[in-house]
Amino acid sequence: MTKNSRELLIDAAQKSLIEYGNSQTSVKLIARIAGVNHGLVHHYFHSKEELFIEVLKINTHVLVNKLNQINDVTDYQQLLSVIVNPDFTVMSEVIQLAKKMPGLRQHLQERLKLMRNIIGSHLNVHGEKKQRILVSGILGLVIHSNIEDGIDVNDSIVQLIEALKG
Repeated sequence: MTKNSRELLIDAAQKSLIEYGNSQTSVKLIARIAGVNHGLVHHYFHSKEELFIEVLKINTHVLVNKLNQINDVTDYQQLLSVIVNPDFTVMSEVIQLAKKMPGLRQHLQERLKLMRNIIGSHLNVHGEKKQRILVSGILGLVIHSNIEDGIDVNDSIVQLIEALKG
């Protein structure tokens, strides 16, 4: 199935964030990557922010579907592979953009809340504060495990969950 120009622009915006970061991503660069005239960006999206909101919405939809497909809630590696997928780079860039784009920031907050609820539900951790600590802890563990050797992520997540339930 051939993608239409709008879909090409959304894909190109994501690719641009991954390859060039938010500081070097421009409407012209996105259009060039998509292989379309840069005027089409403004035809489909009223602003660069609206385009990035669409990227975030699509990534959120994919993430939610993957989280909902997890059957074994004790398989923390599977959970981590869903949370920290190639989307992680995009999310890092979106976080930087959200500082300057209030609409994007609002959508990012909604995504985080949804993610907290789904992960909290999967791991039987209830309450907004506990779910926020859980997701922050998991993301922190991922960062540390990529920097430091010898971190048992599964064991660390088990300990985090036990501490939050206790």
